[in-house]
Amino acid sequence: MAKSFSNILIYEDALARNRKFLPLTYTRSVAELHSGAFTGIERIQARFPGTRIYLHARPELKNVIAERYAFPVNEVPKGSTLLVNAREALNFDSNDPQPVYDSLPSTMAESLKSGQHIEPPEPIHKDVPGSLWEIIHSNSAVIQADAKLWTTTHKKIDNPSFPNCAIINPENLFVYPAARIDSGVVLDCSEGTI
Repeated sequence: MAKSFSNILIYEDALARNRKFLPLTYTRSVAELHSGAFTGIERIQARFPGTRIYLHARPELKNVIAERYAFPVNEVPKGSTLLVNAREALNFDSNDPQPVYDSLPSTMAESLKSGQHIEPPEPIHKDVPGSLWEIIHSNSAVIQADAKLWTTTHKKIDNPSFPNCAIINPENLFVYPAARIDSGVVLDCSEGTI
């Protein structure tokens, strides 16, 4: 296995395709679900800017997902590839070890091309969501972890000022540029990021 990589494959295992992610996954991959501030795909893009991303999806979603993202779907990457489970992408931590392959094993490549689920080559980390409810329950912690990543991908307003609005700990406030905050609102960031 290689240590550096030029591609990332976000793949779905059997658990990503079970009923616990329905109804949201009728029309999208688990990697497209929001967890914290990002979808799994957005989180991987933010962590590894400029790296070519390949997606793995059920055959019935292949064309739709390829159209949404303009990424290769169910195609075998050429060159060294980091494998990221779609469920792991929902709360990805780049400090966790992930497998990197110079070329995918033949059984994995065949599952990828056919759109069948891919068995993880290494054990999945314990905090990876196994259902929609687990995504919801971990959302607060994932949002906190995403605060630093958000500043690398989005513009943070320095010293935000809104007329007739109270802001406590403004360094923890992230505001979308087109957001509207009405008078009399108290934004209390004393216990974390908003």
